[in-house]
Amino acid sequence: TLFRSKTGWAVLISSPGSYIVECYGRTEQIHELEGEYPKRVLDWAHACFFAIEKLIDSYKPNVIVIEQTSKGSKASKTQKLLEWVHYLLADYLVGNKIKNVYLQTGEWRKLVGSKMTNDEKARNKYVKEYKAKYLKEHPEDKFTFGKDGKEKKKAVVVYDEQGKRIGKVGKKNVSVRTANEIFGKQLTKELLRKDEDTAEALLLAYAYHTRKMNEVQKA
Repeated sequence: TLFRSKTGWAVLISSPGSYIVECYGRTEQIHELEGEYPKRVLDWAHACFFAIEKLIDSYKPNVIVIEQTSKGSKASKTQKLLEWVHYLLADYLVGNKIKNVYLQTGEWRKLVGSKMTNDEKARNKYVKEYKAKYLKEHPEDKFTFGKDGKEKKKAVVVYDEQGKRIGKVGKKNVSVRTANEIFGKQLTKELLRKDEDTAEALLLAYAYHTRKMNEVQKA
C-alpha cells in the first residue's frame, strides 16, 4: 500500500500583547512513489522537505516552531518518513542558522488550553455506552469481513437523542475547535475537522507566542 503525506503551516506575527495571523494553509498531498526501499522513502522524504523549504524561503520567518515527533505514534512507514523529514529539516535549519523551537505535543496543548470540555467528555461517554449496549443486544454485528476475507471489528453507527449521527470527540476535533476560538475573525472561514493540520499549525505558533509572553511577564 502506498501512502501520502501533508503538513499544516501558519505564519503568525507576534508582538507584546498581540498576535496577527499573516497566512496559513496546508501543503499539497505528496504521494509515496513506487520503487525499492530505502530509496522510495528517501525520495518521499526529500519531496516533503522541499515543500517545507519552499515555504521557509517564501516567508522567511524569524523563528520556526515545530512539533516534536512522538515515537510510535504512527504506522511504521509514516513514522519513518516523519523522522527522515525532521532530519532533513533540522540539517537545513542548523546549516542556515535559522532560529527554531521544538515543542512536545502535550506542551503546546497545555500552553494554548487545548483540552476537552465537559460536554465533549459527556458525548464521548454517551458514544461509548451506546456502542457497548448495541453490541450486547446485537452480538452478531460485532465482526464483519474485509475485502481480504479477514475478520475485523464492525463499525457501530451512533445516533444522539435527535437522531443525528455522531462520533467520539478526539484530540484533533479539540484542536480545530480551539483554533477557531482563539483566532476567530482572523480566519478567512471557520476551520473544519478536515483542517486539523492547519489548526494545529496555528496552535503551535500561538503556543510559542504564549510562552514568549509568559517569559516576558516573569522577567
